[in-house]
Amino acid sequence: MPGTERLKNSLSPELATKIKGGYNLPGVDRLKQCLGCGERREEIELMRIVNNKGELKVDPGGRLSGRDVYICPQVSCFQAARKDNQLSEELHIEITEELFNQLLEEINHG
Repeated sequence: MPGTERLKNSLSPELATKIKGGYNLPGVDRLKQCLGCGERREEIELMRIVNNKGELKVDPGGRLSGRDVYICPQVSCFQAARKDNQLSEELHIEITEELFNQLLEEINHG
């Protein structure tokens, strides 16, 4: 974002604490919306799924690059996102039954 780097540089070290590869800027929330239920939650409460070069991965650390979506770590939200085809559309990848089951397994055991 234009101007963000300037803002980061203008903040004192007490106000700009480096976290997760970014900065916790005053007035900037880290709320994300669940793709399944639509509820807004803190980023750390949601599961991040990334299309990383054509491969879907669950990214708990938020470090992988690629198209991403955030989903509540509940099977019902994951199924709702797939039912409406939102998961495929947002990640720009076809979600096969096998791929869906692999992600579902990660949700259940992760």
